[in-house]
Amino acid sequence: MKFLFTILAFFLFAVEVSAQDKMLVKRIYVFDVTKSMIGEGKINGKYGTPKVFSQLKDDLVSTITGSSICDDDEIVIIPFTNTTFDKIMGYGRDRNRIADEVKNLTTKSGDTNIVDAWLAGLKEIDQNKINLLFLMTDGIHNCGPDVNELYRSLEQWDDKANNLAFYFMLTKNAESDKIDSIAKNKPTMEIVHSSNIKINILQLSSNYKVNVKGNNKYEGIINARSGSCNPTELKHVTMQMVDTTNYYIADSQIFTDKIILTLSTHKDKNSLPISSQNTITFTWNDNKGDNTKTYIMPKTITLQIDNLDTRTMKIY
Repeated sequence: MKFLFTILAFFLFAVEVSAQDKMLVKRIYVFDVTKSMIGEGKINGKYGTPKVFSQLKDDLVSTITGSSICDDDEIVIIPFTNTTFDKIMGYGRDRNRIADEVKNLTTKSGDTNIVDAWLAGLKEIDQNKINLLFLMTDGIHNCGPDVNELYRSLEQWDDKANNLAFYFMLTKNAESDKIDSIAKNKPTMEIVHSSNIKINILQLSSNYKVNVKGNNKYEGIINARSGSCNPTELKHVTMQMVDTTNYYIADSQIFTDKIILTLSTHKDKNSLPISSQNTITFTWNDNKGDNTKTYIMPKTITLQIDNLDTRTMKIY
């Protein structure tokens, strides 16, 4: 006698794939205002450092007044030399006032105390928000606490928190092999060897889940953790699935706030595993036309693909 049993497996996620709801964003800019930024620093005992101050202010103003910053984004700017100075503070809705204050920033006499400047930036971190911390300097730490305190603090950067750090080495005088080596082991810390602070950020969680529900094709959305108010399509970014034994990426559209993803398979649904872990990597070539760099953090994510649907099992 033949009996037919129907086994119902409940799916975990519907069409939209999201690790969490989008969070408010806090942008913290730690800004070197030493005289070397206008060319009055010394190299090998002679004056004549690269002049980056004016362009950096212009780029910061452009960023603050740009469309990627939301009205509710919190903004903190911390000028520093051998000490930190009065902060410029507000929200995206105050962008014009903040921009005017940035335009009025001037350089000051003093050495470069990156330790205390970095620690001042860390104090601004709000655990209830996604924090984007930018440290911008044209030099190395040369006064105040021992430089090893900076190294220790960078090594203690919490990659599991809702934070991204960008350490801008604006000129060759700021370069540090030690700091580079620390950042290489930090998936949410980026060393930028450039004075260009115009950037697009796609911040993702490390893990996502999707349920294909027995279909050989799936279309869904991976939400970024901190999406832009006016999303930009990143046409120069591609994503690859490392192991395509069961599934492959048939199509994708990548924006600064989400990824529209199409998965497919060549296999029969009954031969697919009920659940599999799939590693996805991102690569990109920056579009040189608008001088805007792209940063995707982390550069590798894990996508759990579940195949949970009503299944039929025949028992003879």
